[in-house]
Amino acid sequence: MLKYALIAAAVAAVLGIGWPAVSGVFGDGPNEATQLVEATERTNNKAGNLNDSFTDIIPPAPPRGPGASQFSQPAQLSGESAGPEHPAQPGAGAAGQTLPEPAPDRYAAYTHPSEHAVRDAMEYLNRLQTELESTPTEYIRAVEQLQRAWTPRYQRAVQEYKRFAYRIDRADAMANEYFEVQEKLTHRIVNGEDRRRAEAIDAAEREVYLDWRDQAFRTLGQAQGIMVDLHDMNVIITKQSLSAHFAALYDEFHTIPPAITLLHEELAKFRDESDRIQQTFGVPTN
Repeated sequence: MLKYALIAAAVAAVLGIGWPAVSGVFGDGPNEATQLVEATERTNNKAGNLNDSFTDIIPPAPPRGPGASQFSQPAQLSGESAGPEHPAQPGAGAAGQTLPEPAPDRYAAYTHPSEHAVRDAMEYLNRLQTELESTPTEYIRAVEQLQRAWTPRYQRAVQEYKRFAYRIDRADAMANEYFEVQEKLTHRIVNGEDRRRAEAIDAAEREVYLDWRDQAFRTLGQAQGIMVDLHDMNVIITKQSLSAHFAALYDEFHTIPPAITLLHEELAKFRDESDRIQQTFGVPTN
């Protein structure tokens, strides 16, 4: 009975089956089988979102060979706080109460350098518009229309990529812990035959995981290549926006404002009227 309990416990750990689904087979009494299954259930819980990552990320028929990261770095998992994707800003709450500091951004390690450069460029553009008050041109309006179509979809793609990369790295770290815990449980089995069966199940699980890991990191590498193109396009559109506003500035400075030229065209008329008034009402001159 113990060997069958061991196999059921290992299968429950892989598939995420809770103790209630297994206990009906072996009874509800506090015996060695139930203790092992309960320990395995705790192990499965400690593994966290590994099973979710398997379900959401694993593609069919995985080939071998992990991919290499191009510009993302693994998240700092030790002691990491699983804060919200969009943490709230710090500030004062009701009745002057100070709100707690926001949790660290879990995706900070996946931010591409161009994101900072584009943000700085847009801050400069806002200052350029405010201080020099450029007049909108067809060039500016065309670029702004392009940005309205591009920016929301680009921002969604960036966030989805960060979440995708984070979950792969997180699953990888949790899997290492999972197999360590399973190995410790297996070593506690006294019966030699049962322990060998448990070791075989552990090895099979690890093989499945390694296949998943190879394919997951290969898929991540493909996503990174796509993100390079998206980041480049975002930089190009940002540069074009700056160019449009700057072109409007020097175009304006090459043309005298209409109010000046129009009034100058009527200068002779105003001079004649001024002379007439002087002759009619002013002091006569020799």
